[in-house]
Amino acid sequence: MHWSFDNKYHLREPLDFEGELLESLKQAYKKESQPEKNNELEIEYIVLPNYMNGYNRSNKGILVSGKLKIRRSNSDDNKYKYHVLYTNKTTGEELSLDYRTKNNASRSLIDEWSIQTENSAGDLYQSIDMRGEIIELGKELGVELTVNERLKFISGKLKKGSKLTCNWSLFDCLAESAAQNCGLINLLDDLEKVKLNCRLTAYEDTSLDIKNRTLNLNGYILHGPGEVPSYWWLDGNNQVAIMSNVLNTFVLKGIK
Repeated sequence: MHWSFDNKYHLREPLDFEGELLESLKQAYKKESQPEKNNELEIEYIVLPNYMNGYNRSNKGILVSGKLKIRRSNSDDNKYKYHVLYTNKTTGEELSLDYRTKNNASRSLIDEWSIQTENSAGDLYQSIDMRGEIIELGKELGVELTVNERLKFISGKLKKGSKLTCNWSLFDCLAESAAQNCGLINLLDDLEKVKLNCRLTAYEDTSLDIKNRTLNLNGYILHGPGEVPSYWWLDGNNQVAIMSNVLNTFVLKGIK
């Protein structure tokens, strides 16, 4: 496996990083071809931890630490609606996001969005509800967040006319952003934290042998100020098959 997502040496037996990664891809590509992308899309990923530190060992032998499900639908005004559900068993957190975007290559955020988190790890907080929107602040734009209908604050600022993209949308639109050479990308991480001037750079190619077939992958690196490099691997249908950052590796499980 390519070094950017080869973490089998960081984990002890009986945890089988390579086996879990390949098995998930076998499920994703059990059919000869994936469904064609249209206005309705649902993609699902498993989440594998890259290291043992901080890993929940209560479930011995079970490596999958979470899942990601992204659902995209088309609204009446030719805009996209996204619903993102991300669960992390090691932290006990469940993150649910709802937002709308333009129908463009970078899925620019529009309107108000909502963030809901549930915590089952026994911490002081059990849930947080937030909503956010982009507002004008004189010569700039600001990302305003409201927490539990009480606390309101500006989480970041950007230049007027700038576009802002949710990081989870890249699992859907990364190929379009790369093809149209969107240049610098302003990310709103989990619809909360502003990360300006990120860049998507073409990387090298690699391949994996799964289920008596070869899966060819095209690589990209997302990097920039305040954004630790992550590695994105597209399949022949321009769908993200693997994404690896510092802590986790996301592996495609299914698309419909």
